[in-house]
Amino acid sequence: MACRPSIYAFSRLSFIPNARSFTSAHRPTQRSASRKRLYALLGLSLSLPAGYYFFQSSPSLSPSVYSDQELKSSKLLTPFHKLVTIKIPSSSHAFFDRPYRLDGEMADVEGGEVVIQHIMVKSPDIQIERPYTLINDPTVANGEREMRMVVKRVRGGEVGRVVHTAKEGETLGVRGPIPTFSIYPQRYDKIIMISTGTAVSPFLQLLSKLSPSSAPKLELIQALPTLSSRTPDLSQVSVNQAAPTEWDWVNTNEDPSFLPSLEEKFGERLKITRFPQGVIPAGAVQTALEGVNRERVLVLVCLPPWLMRPLCGGMTRNLDQGPVTGLLRELGLGSKQVYKLE
Repeated sequence: MACRPSIYAFSRLSFIPNARSFTSAHRPTQRSASRKRLYALLGLSLSLPAGYYFFQSSPSLSPSVYSDQELKSSKLLTPFHKLVTIKIPSSSHAFFDRPYRLDGEMADVEGGEVVIQHIMVKSPDIQIERPYTLINDPTVANGEREMRMVVKRVRGGEVGRVVHTAKEGETLGVRGPIPTFSIYPQRYDKIIMISTGTAVSPFLQLLSKLSPSSAPKLELIQALPTLSSRTPDLSQVSVNQAAPTEWDWVNTNEDPSFLPSLEEKFGERLKITRFPQGVIPAGAVQTALEGVNRERVLVLVCLPPWLMRPLCGGMTRNLDQGPVTGLLRELGLGSKQVYKLE
């Protein structure tokens, strides 16, 4: 636990025996006064470490160093997806109020720049970490600020196992927040977001951060979630594989960052196009681009490699953007209009 007392707490009491050398055998009145001061120091030395170690807040977040953060809540959305909430320490609010961009510079928040952030979570047993993108706007407080994320359990996924088995009140090893990407929404007439499954998370965060009064036209093109060979054994759970809506967590009212709440927030400004799992339909992308100035459109793509390649080309091995190819290239878009996400 993050508030566990350490040996250092008790080592601070080591000065007490030496305090006797300040008493005097020749002056009883001074000895009595010194004894009172000694008792006062003893009480203070006991109360300060105890107060610090038993009433301190959670350790601060850091993009470069892991810290144990308390799990505020953990809710099962489907047999494979959990909605996890972590309270943000007050000492770490600045990471979200004044976020950094990918280039390490402070974001131009006053100028309208929006930064999408993720955190790293690690396994306490082996040296494995995994990124999870927040789905909410951490600067908005409902009593206290928090980070919310949807964690999918996959076969062989050690970090996902750790998160799914963690109970409320326990801690997770967290590093972050870390910038994922940043944009100036006001520079575009339309922002198109293309994703599938939990890859929708950065777009949920973006939509949570945008204001309906100043946002451009928005469209989310998303494939319904799909089971894969990495999905845990279904024999112990009740899931109809023929009905993906049974585990379509993002289309529920379980969180204000999910689609029903976002549709209500943006109204006609947000269009949501969803289709069965598989390759992104070319017609859906073409329709989304109709009547839009190609110089004033941004297409954000967060897909697994096998779906990303035919749409816009894959990212490079070191996760650089790489050239825009595929369908989006055929539709006249280039690197200024397309941004790929891992």
